[in-house]
Amino acid sequence: MRPPMRFFRIVRFGLMGLVEADHKRIVLPLDMVWARFGEDKALPLPNVIATTADVKVTEFILTPKVGYRLLDQEKIKIDALTGFRYWHLG
Repeated sequence: MRPPMRFFRIVRFGLMGLVEADHKRIVLPLDMVWARFGEDKALPLPNVIATTADVKVTEFILTPKVGYRLLDQEKIKIDALTGFRYWHLG
């Protein structure tokens, strides 16, 4: 199912990234998402001459983790991770 094209008109800009550092069996992954959305439209309200809405939303998610590599084979790696997530919607 294709997303509606309207979605691509309201996305202003976004960044996503994943960085992972490791030393022996210690792993330190860091996940980050930043996006800015916006829309400005006229509102169809009766008995009002001109009404518009200008909405801007910024989202930031940061997820740092620390972990230990339980299994370190050539074709499979298993990590035990702990961390937290910071989420801001403004």
